[in-house]
Amino acid sequence: MYKNIKMFDPDTWIELDFHHMMATISGLYYKRNFIYEYGGEIDDLAGWLGDLRTLASDIYKKLNKSGDLTREKVIEETKKAILNPNPNSSSFSYVDLLADVDAVNIEKLMATMSLSAALSLYYESGYNTRFSSFVKNVFGSLDAAYNTAYFYLDKQDGINPPIIAFDNHFDVVYDKKIAPWIAEGFKQVLAELIAKEGG
Repeated sequence: MYKNIKMFDPDTWIELDFHHMMATISGLYYKRNFIYEYGGEIDDLAGWLGDLRTLASDIYKKLNKSGDLTREKVIEETKKAILNPNPNSSSFSYVDLLADVDAVNIEKLMATMSLSAALSLYYESGYNTRFSSFVKNVFGSLDAAYNTAYFYLDKQDGINPPIIAFDNHFDVVYDKKIAPWIAEGFKQVLAELIAKEGG
């Protein structure tokens, strides 16, 4: 039924990944209040956290093979991947980021309105501050975005059953020493995009 839906970002005119966005909204909507006993909100695996974990694995495999697994190179590769508008360029491209960010913000609006009303309102004006809204809605601050990303890339790796299942399914493998570097790259991307809002 929704197989042929095409949506374009009103800011960049990049084609949005409607299916990714709706899957993330679904994960957020149905698991909004489900906190796993280890403290991890597994709904984020349907969005930004799942994308960030797969990207960490991809970057680790690439740079470990080339012998260039340094802090600077990992941060650079993280930013380059996430800011690339080509949806086939990496496991976490700009198109994926838009789907994750918009899903969080739209699902937040759904607390007081229907999905269709939330979509309409968001793409009329809410997208103008999408990145600052995302940081506020998920983390509270950029520093908290870094801390949360680092926590789930490092401290929950190998002990949180939903993350273990996700990693096994998507063949996610990386050395935890890159966790703070991936988290820093993610934070820098968000900071750069927030700085461009309204300008």
